Amino acid sequence: MQITYETAKTLFISAKNKEKGKKIANNTYIIKINDHTYGIKLHDTNVVILYSNGGLILNSSGWKTQTTKDRINYALTPKNLQITSKRGEWYIEDVLFFDKMEIYNTGDIEQNPIQQKMEIAKKKVDKMVSAYIKGFVEDMMINGLEYPSDGDCWYCRLFKSNDVDHLISHMTEKYYVPSLLWNTILEQGYPNPTLIWDIIKNDLDETTPPYKKVVPYHAKRALTKYFRKRKNTLIQEMI
Repeated sequence: MQITYETAKTLFISAKNKEKGKKIANNTYIIKINDHTYGIKLHDTNVVILYSNGGLILNSSGWKTQTTKDRINYALTPKNLQITSKRGEWYIEDVLFFDKMEIYNTGDIEQNPIQQKMEIAKKKVDKMVSAYIKGFVEDMMINGLEYPSDGDCWYCRLFKSNDVDHLISHMTEKYYVPSLLWNTILEQGYPNPTLIWDIIKNDLDETTPPYKKVVPYHAKRALTKYFRKRKNTLIQEMI
């Protein structure tokens, strides 16, 4: 079924009980809100408010059921839009659904303010992490790699792996410390992490100028996985 403002107006005129509205589906009625506004009412919730200018307000009232989605889609279909589910969340196009969101008369979709903040934070985190890993690898290829020591970052030595504030400070300061790399290798669950460390160190130490040093594959892989695991927490911290 497709419902526009004009459709709703016509259906409501045919309603015998104007107070209750025009029934269009199970527990679903077209109601008149005022002379320029109609609603698609499911149970006690106006899941869609239709304005005379073509705009819509959508509201699940927290009931994100298949029926609610179907009723809202009645009004979205004429605009070539639909609610779809991705990983348990509702989206319209690529915009995260939220209650009382607006579909403008142009067909544009109101952006979820939370999603906007998350997208901005995600881009910032991706950029910071990528630059940090690249810098870490380049620093190893230029300066080699020393074993963790007491002169290293004491916080990393304590393996405070969930403290993203500390990780952000390292990225901001471009502070490349052996203890952090050691933590990333430990987290990969290698049966012999010391062997992996020695492979990285030997590749870096044994290549002499004018030959280019070997890119530390194991180090780059461990750093990438380490930061990927903490990506959501880093995004929340940025927000």
